[in-house]
Amino acid sequence: SGLTRDQVDIWAIHPGGRAILDKTAATLGLDQKEFAPSYEVLRRYGNMSSSTIMFVLREILADDRAGHIFATAFGPGLTMEAAHLHKATHSDTAAHPASTATHSVTPPPS
Repeated sequence: SGLTRDQVDIWAIHPGGRAILDKTAATLGLDQKEFAPSYEVLRRYGNMSSSTIMFVLREILADDRAGHIFATAFGPGLTMEAAHLHKATHSDTAAHPASTATHSVTPPPS
């Protein structure tokens, strides 16, 4: 999608474990608070395998932030999956109701 790290507003990282989140934040040069929804899901539920990312996205949908979301999930024996999503604000959805039903998803390169 051509999105750079600095253009990402919200990070949805699969919380496969604290070390994974810590290392991902360090590698990307981000403060761990950027991954707050992922850490919260890990704290509450632990690693639930591939469904865990859906719980992270639910946390993100429940907060007031809007913008570009980078979501990724990975694990042993699992190919890494990633998506670029956009979360609209309430005023965005009031002005453009159709935007609530569309998301920009870019598959990883083959």
